[in-house]
Formats: sequence, C-alpha cells, structure tokens
Amino acid sequence: MRVELIKQSYIRERAKELTGDSSSFDDFINKVKIADWDNPNDIRNTFNSADTIGQNRVIFDLLGNKYRMICVFKFITDIENPWCALYIRWIDTHKEYDKICDTETLYNV
Repeated sequence: MRVELIKQSYIRERAKELTGDSSSFDDFINKVKIADWDNPNDIRNTFNSADTIGQNRVIFDLLGNKYRMICVFKFITDIENPWCALYIRWIDTHKEYDKICDTETLYNV
C-alpha cells in the first residue's frame, strides 16, 4: 500500500528549528514517498531502526539517532484504494525523548 505522510511540512519546520536545516530529514521523507507498507513489519523493512509501540505507534531514529520522531500509523483497507496514513505526532532530540519515556507520556503525544 502506498504511504501518505500527514503533515509533511511539520517535519521540515521542526527540522529547521532543531538543526537549522529544513532538508536534514529529507532522507526520511524520500523513503516514505516510495514505501509500500501492508503491515507494521513493512515499516521495519523500510526503517530497520524503527520500533512499534502499542497498537499503532512507531518511533523512528533520525540522523544517526540524534533525533526521534513518534508517529501514528493507520492502514486504510479501502478495497479500491488501500493506503497507509502516517501521522507525525512528535519530533525532538533523543534527550527530550528520554524525558518523555521516563514519564511514560510517549503514549500520549
């Protein structure tokens, strides 16, 4: 199924805030554009460092694990046009990720 990255502009905005360069996460965006996911295991085939948590969340390591991104995914099984929606929920440094892990708020972002 094709993957639709929801709020792609947010990734570029956040990348610019964090790194000063809006193109720093382009590798992630480009991989998602050509991705073909039918189930959560396919996410790991595209991004082998991705970790799924809970029923529909995935955590991506970006730029050598310096940054983390939490997304929600949903497989839309429309018979004529199946696709996967990938919603960006949170992007920040690995240090900030560790803080939300300590408080278990990563399930609420």
